[in-house]
Amino acid sequence: MLLNVEFNVLHHRIPVVFKALHSVGMAKADPYTGSYEITPTFDEQTLETTGKLMSDNVKVFAIPVERVANTAGGYTIIVGG
Repeated sequence: MLLNVEFNVLHHRIPVVFKALHSVGMAKADPYTGSYEITPTFDEQTLETTGKLMSDNVKVFAIPVERVANTAGGYTIIVGG
């Protein structure tokens, strides 16, 4: 694409030409159809996204954590709910 623009300043013409330095096109790949949300677990998880076009961000939820008061006056943390 070529864009020609002219500026007029005090009766002087200043021609300006913009040329594309590079172009970005859509890749030809299958769309990602899996889940875009994941909750961490103690087991490895893989979202099969290699070579796929994604339409949104992936949301990784926080690891469920529970805080429980203990008899020593502190808290016990339970990871994973």
